[in-house]
Amino acid sequence: MDIIGDKMKDFFDRLEKELISTIRVDFNKLTELIKGECLYAVSLVTDSCFDSIYLGLSTEESLLRKIDKYQEKREVSEKMKSYLRWTPAEWGYDNSDIPNSLLPKVSNILRDKKMEVTSEFESMFYEVLEKVMRTLYQDGLFSNNIISSQLTLFISISDDDRALEIENDSARILNSLDVYEKFIKRFE
Repeated sequence: MDIIGDKMKDFFDRLEKELISTIRVDFNKLTELIKGECLYAVSLVTDSCFDSIYLGLSTEESLLRKIDKYQEKREVSEKMKSYLRWTPAEWGYDNSDIPNSLLPKVSNILRDKKMEVTSEFESMFYEVLEKVMRTLYQDGLFSNNIISSQLTLFISISDDDRALEIENDSARILNSLDVYEKFIKRFE
Protein backbone atom coordinates (compact mmCIF):
# COMPACT_ATOMS: atom_id res chain seq x y z
CA MET A 1 0.00 0.00 0.00
CA ASP A 2 1.25 3.51 -0.72
CA ILE A 3 1.37 6.44 1.73
CA ILE A 4 -2.03 7.75 0.63
CA GLY A 5 -3.53 4.27 0.89
CA ASP A 6 -2.09 3.84 4.40
CA LYS A 7 -3.39 7.25 5.42
CA MET A 8 -6.85 6.40 4.11
CA LYS A 9 -6.88 2.99 5.80
CA ASP A 10 -5.81 4.58 9.11
CA PHE A 11 -8.50 7.23 8.73
CA PHE A 12 -11.25 4.67 8.11
CA ASP A 13 -10.05 2.37 10.92
CA ARG A 14 -10.25 5.31 13.32
CA LEU A 15 -13.62 6.39 11.94
CA GLU A 16 -15.07 2.90 12.39
CA LYS A 17 -13.94 2.67 16.02
CA GLU A 18 -15.22 6.17 16.83
CA LEU A 19 -18.58 5.50 15.19
CA ILE A 20 -19.14 2.22 17.01
CA SER A 21 -18.38 3.73 20.42
CA THR A 22 -20.26 7.01 19.90
CA ILE A 23 -23.35 5.43 18.34
CA ARG A 24 -23.58 2.97 21.23
CA VAL A 25 -23.69 5.84 23.73
CA ASP A 26 -25.96 8.11 21.70
CA PHE A 27 -28.38 5.33 20.74
CA ASN A 28 -28.77 4.27 24.37
CA LYS A 29 -29.52 7.89 25.33
CA LEU A 30 -32.04 8.17 22.50
CA THR A 31 -33.82 5.00 23.62
CA GLU A 32 -34.54 6.78 26.89
CA LEU A 33 -36.50 9.35 24.87
CA ILE A 34 -38.49 6.73 22.97
CA LYS A 35 -39.36 4.46 25.91
CA GLY A 36 -42.60 2.64 25.15
CA GLU A 37 -42.65 3.65 21.48
CA CYS A 38 -42.27 1.21 18.60
CA LEU A 39 -39.01 1.80 16.72
CA TYR A 40 -39.22 0.99 13.01
CA ALA A 41 -36.15 2.62 11.45
CA VAL A 42 -32.57 3.63 12.25
CA SER A 43 -30.38 5.53 9.82
CA LEU A 44 -26.94 7.06 9.70
CA VAL A 45 -27.11 10.22 7.61
CA THR A 46 -24.21 12.07 6.03
CA ASP A 47 -23.89 14.95 3.59
CA SER A 48 -22.48 15.02 0.06
CA CYS A 49 -19.15 16.45 1.28
CA PHE A 50 -18.85 13.72 3.93
CA ASP A 51 -18.28 16.42 6.57
CA SER A 52 -21.00 15.42 9.01
CA ILE A 53 -22.98 12.49 10.26
CA TYR A 54 -26.05 12.05 12.43
CA LEU A 55 -28.08 9.18 13.83
CA GLY A 56 -31.81 9.25 13.12
CA LEU A 57 -34.51 7.08 14.69
CA SER A 58 -38.19 6.90 13.94
CA THR A 59 -41.05 5.32 15.80
CA GLU A 60 -44.63 4.63 14.80
CA GLU A 61 -45.75 7.10 17.46
CA SER A 62 -43.45 9.92 16.31
CA LEU A 63 -44.62 9.34 12.74
CA LEU A 64 -48.27 9.69 13.80
CA ARG A 65 -47.44 12.92 15.65
CA LYS A 66 -45.73 14.28 12.53
CA ILE A 67 -48.69 13.30 10.30
CA ASP A 68 -51.13 14.91 12.75
CA LYS A 69 -49.06 18.10 12.70
CA TYR A 70 -49.15 18.21 8.91
CA GLN A 71 -52.89 17.42 8.83
CA GLU A 72 -53.61 20.53 10.90
CA LYS A 73 -52.62 22.55 7.81
CA ARG A 74 -53.68 20.30 4.92
CA GLU A 75 -54.72 16.82 3.90
CA VAL A 76 -51.81 14.36 3.97
CA SER A 77 -51.62 12.05 0.96
CA GLU A 78 -50.32 8.49 1.07
CA LYS A 79 -47.28 9.69 -0.86
CA MET A 80 -46.61 12.31 1.81
CA LYS A 81 -47.06 9.72 4.57
CA SER A 82 -44.41 7.54 2.89
CA TYR A 83 -42.12 10.53 2.61
CA LEU A 84 -42.55 11.30 6.33
CA ARG A 85 -42.03 7.63 7.25
CA TRP A 86 -38.81 7.15 5.29
CA THR A 87 -37.04 10.53 5.25
CA PRO A 88 -34.66 10.81 8.23
CA ALA A 89 -34.82 14.63 8.22
CA GLU A 90 -38.55 14.28 9.03
CA TRP A 91 -38.13 11.76 11.83
CA GLY A 92 -38.98 12.29 15.46
CA TYR A 93 -35.56 11.61 16.95
CA ASP A 94 -31.90 12.16 16.21
CA ASN A 95 -28.73 12.61 18.22
CA SER A 96 -29.28 16.39 18.43
CA ASP A 97 -32.18 15.62 20.81
CA ILE A 98 -29.82 14.43 23.52
CA PRO A 99 -27.54 16.59 25.63
CA ASN A 100 -23.84 16.02 25.02
CA SER A 101 -24.24 13.81 21.97
CA LEU A 102 -20.92 12.26 21.00
CA LEU A 103 -21.58 12.11 17.25
CA PRO A 104 -20.49 15.73 16.65
CA LYS A 105 -17.01 14.52 17.60
CA VAL A 106 -17.15 12.17 14.62
CA SER A 107 -18.31 15.02 12.40
CA ASN A 108 -15.20 16.91 13.52
CA ILE A 109 -13.05 13.97 12.43
CA LEU A 110 -14.79 14.03 9.04
CA ARG A 111 -14.30 17.78 8.60
CA ASP A 112 -10.60 17.41 9.47
CA LYS A 113 -10.03 14.47 7.09
CA LYS A 114 -7.37 16.31 5.03
CA MET A 115 -7.84 14.08 2.04
CA GLU A 116 -9.61 14.43 -1.25
CA VAL A 117 -13.04 12.88 -1.56
CA THR A 118 -12.54 10.48 -4.45
CA SER A 119 -14.74 7.63 -5.59
CA GLU A 120 -12.45 5.32 -3.60
CA PHE A 121 -12.95 7.46 -0.48
CA GLU A 122 -16.72 7.49 -1.00
CA SER A 123 -16.86 3.73 -1.48
CA MET A 124 -14.78 3.08 1.64
CA PHE A 125 -16.88 5.57 3.63
CA TYR A 126 -20.13 3.74 2.87
CA GLU A 127 -18.51 0.39 3.54
CA VAL A 128 -17.47 1.61 6.99
CA LEU A 129 -20.96 2.95 7.77
CA GLU A 130 -22.53 -0.33 6.70
CA LYS A 131 -20.00 -2.33 8.72
CA VAL A 132 -20.68 -0.18 11.79
CA MET A 133 -24.46 -0.61 11.49
CA ARG A 134 -24.11 -4.35 10.93
CA THR A 135 -21.75 -4.72 13.91
CA LEU A 136 -24.08 -2.78 16.21
CA TYR A 137 -27.08 -4.77 15.00
CA GLN A 138 -25.29 -8.09 15.52
CA ASP A 139 -24.23 -6.93 18.99
CA GLY A 140 -27.93 -6.45 19.82
CA LEU A 141 -27.78 -2.68 20.26
CA PHE A 142 -30.91 -2.03 18.19
CA SER A 143 -32.99 -4.63 20.01
CA ASN A 144 -32.06 -4.07 23.65
CA ASN A 145 -34.71 -2.49 25.87
CA ILE A 146 -36.88 -1.23 23.03
CA ILE A 147 -40.10 -2.21 21.35
CA SER A 148 -39.43 -2.83 17.68
CA SER A 149 -41.61 -3.74 14.76
CA GLN A 150 -39.70 -4.96 11.74
CA LEU A 151 -36.68 -2.72 12.15
CA THR A 152 -35.21 -1.22 8.99
CA LEU A 153 -31.59 -0.05 8.95
CA PHE A 154 -30.11 2.12 6.21
CA ILE A 155 -27.58 4.79 5.34
CA SER A 156 -28.76 8.09 3.87
CA ILE A 157 -27.29 11.25 2.41
CA SER A 158 -29.01 14.61 2.80
CA ASP A 159 -29.88 16.88 -0.12
CA ASP A 160 -28.29 14.64 -2.72
CA ASP A 161 -29.74 13.09 -5.88
CA ARG A 162 -28.03 9.80 -5.00
CA ALA A 163 -29.98 9.39 -1.74
CA LEU A 164 -32.43 6.78 -3.03
CA GLU A 165 -29.65 4.64 -4.51
CA ILE A 166 -27.53 4.87 -1.35
CA GLU A 167 -30.50 4.08 0.89
CA ASN A 168 -31.55 1.10 -1.22
CA ASP A 169 -28.03 -0.31 -1.54
CA SER A 170 -27.39 -0.06 2.19
CA ALA A 171 -30.82 -1.47 3.07
CA ARG A 172 -30.07 -4.49 0.87
CA ILE A 173 -26.87 -5.12 2.81
CA LEU A 174 -28.19 -4.38 6.31
CA ASN A 175 -31.62 -6.05 6.37
CA SER A 176 -33.32 -9.34 5.72
CA LEU A 177 -34.65 -9.91 2.22
CA ASP A 178 -38.23 -9.42 3.46
CA VAL A 179 -37.46 -6.06 5.09
CA TYR A 180 -35.41 -4.95 2.08
CA GLU A 181 -38.17 -5.82 -0.42
CA LYS A 182 -40.70 -3.77 1.56
CA PHE A 183 -38.24 -0.90 1.89
CA ILE A 184 -37.47 -0.55 -1.82
CA LYS A 185 -41.23 -0.22 -2.50
CA ARG A 186 -41.61 2.56 0.07
CA PHE A 187 -42.49 5.29 -2.41
CA GLU A 188 -44.69 3.26 -4.77
